[in-house]
Amino acid sequence: GNKMNKLRIRIIFFLTYIRTRVVYSIQFAKCRVLELLYSRYLYRIAKRDVSPIFIVGCGRSGNTVLARLLHENSGVCFRPENYTLKEVYYVYLKNIKKPWGIRVDAILTVLYSQEDIWRWKDVKRSVVLERALNSKEHTLGNIIDCWYMTYLEAIGFTPPVWGCKTPNVTPYMPKLLKIFPNAKFIYIIRNYKDTAQSYIKARILKNNFIGSILSLIKYRYFLFYANERMVNIVVDYETLANSPSDSIQKINEKIGLKSNKKIKYNNPDSTYQHLLSVNDDIDGSKKYTTYDFNNSDTLVLEFDYRSIVQKSELLK
Repeated sequence: GNKMNKLRIRIIFFLTYIRTRVVYSIQFAKCRVLELLYSRYLYRIAKRDVSPIFIVGCGRSGNTVLARLLHENSGVCFRPENYTLKEVYYVYLKNIKKPWGIRVDAILTVLYSQEDIWRWKDVKRSVVLERALNSKEHTLGNIIDCWYMTYLEAIGFTPPVWGCKTPNVTPYMPKLLKIFPNAKFIYIIRNYKDTAQSYIKARILKNNFIGSILSLIKYRYFLFYANERMVNIVVDYETLANSPSDSIQKINEKIGLKSNKKIKYNNPDSTYQHLLSVNDDIDGSKKYTTYDFNNSDTLVLEFDYRSIVQKSELLK
């Protein structure tokens, strides 16, 4: 029974991991073909006068806590998650030769196709469309920036700086850097056993999908090493959670953010069970404890995550 279950977890992990690597490799290859095909039009991609902040890594690693702290203390708007942002680069490449209006409409169609579009109810398509069409800069980066700036204005967020904490953009760091050459990437890492248990506790994935969860975590580690030169700072969740004020100060210094007057954070996603406590006060008095893995299936596989943790700026 137990041996068979552990074997099944290993098999699921292996198959899912290989499949993930293959799927993303194909996607990136398709993008590369279009880049070569339309090389003379690639100037229509980059927006160089903004520096968005991307929190990358695996989900359930403290992404939302970090986003909230930066939102409240560093003047960067981090809400809500943008699940289809990862798709815009390929779609734009397919339309890159077309007139500006068609390119704008294609990207907005992608952004508005996400399942939880209700999170972006403050972003009216007509407003974003008008803003982009009247802009003198006809780039993919500008379309995305128009989307976010429309949101910032709608919620009354004064600092004109936005960020994205959606974990699924992690594989697309190289593409995001082409769209925003001055973007900053914060890689957040947490004990992978805690991360796996957090997925289960949050009921995002059921326990029998532990092999898939471990595969996801492992792939995000691979992405870190593959794109380490793009990462501006590594942050370990444990230090961040237990020393939020000191941690944010170090992050601000490292990536060039300034401490801002306290901005109230009110996450619209708190209807989800795993985000019910997101709006609770973070004052350092709450100690984030690890889970008990003594009887956990996460012990089936051992990953080297400490070599990444050791790069955390918070530990220096």
